[in-house]
Amino acid sequence: LSNGRSHFHSTGDPPARAIFMLAQVYLAPRVFVHIGEEIRLPSRMEAAVFRLVQESVQNALKHAEARHIDVKMEVTCHHLLVSVKDDGKGFDPSVKKENAFGLIGMRERVELLGGTLDIRSKIGSGTTVFIRVPLDRSTDKTNKEERKR
Repeated sequence: LSNGRSHFHSTGDPPARAIFMLAQVYLAPRVFVHIGEEIRLPSRMEAAVFRLVQESVQNALKHAEARHIDVKMEVTCHHLLVSVKDDGKGFDPSVKKENAFGLIGMRERVELLGGTLDIRSKIGSGTTVFIRVPLDRSTDKTNKEERKR
């Protein structure tokens, strides 16, 4: 990620820490909240979730002109839940833009993980992006062993 002044890449930290570090790159005031156990995810999932949050934050800054962005990440027994909420100008989600490749890419990325993406927005009221991805906790042990190698 480049914001014109600094570069950021995943450091091998758990996704909550990496996403918090991503938030520090941007200038808008923001709040990052992590709820639940801080675990490592399969590397393809970590990268995808990181990119989804990155795209959501970039959209809030670039298109919504948000002054405040809240990122919430929750790990439950069966799901990873992420929400990115901004106080920007919002948009009408029922109006399909021709060049909305970022949103299309986000939806495809979530679907590849077997998850769902829900975008709620209203003109003048900001936008909230909800990401829900199933967790296969049986892979936790496999992931730990892969990282030891």
